[in-house]
Amino acid sequence: SAALSLKLSAFGPRELAGTAWAFARLAVLDAPIFDALSAELLARITPRGIRHWSMAGFEVRHIEMALWSLSRKDLSVAFKFLRHAEALGWVAGSLALSGLVAECGRLCRHGAEQQLLRRLAGRSSEFGTGPLFSAAAR
Repeated sequence: SAALSLKLSAFGPRELAGTAWAFARLAVLDAPIFDALSAELLARITPRGIRHWSMAGFEVRHIEMALWSLSRKDLSVAFKFLRHAEALGWVAGSLALSGLVAECGRLCRHGAEQQLLRRLAGRSSEFGTGPLFSAAAR
């Protein structure tokens, strides 16, 4: 609803990501508020909103929380969020992508799961996990 969107626009990054995380953690994904939260998170990082995003104060943990939360409801929205965040210079690490990998596996989206694992395998320096991800992507 428009009234809900107006109230969410007043939320800061921490409140948006935290509220989305709480709803996702409790598996309250069909509520209109979760759809409104998803829309607001995406609106904050669209190419139109790059300046707004960079001034909005999102920290890595907010992006990671939002990414996991969005993946619980709709993988396409989560991947769109990821693409926009990366276009703004954010580099997703293994922690951020692990939620997407798990959701892809849970939903039997094995092609997307393997793509993410291959991507993680290319980052072998992060905690020495490259060989593990390489093996899992095969």
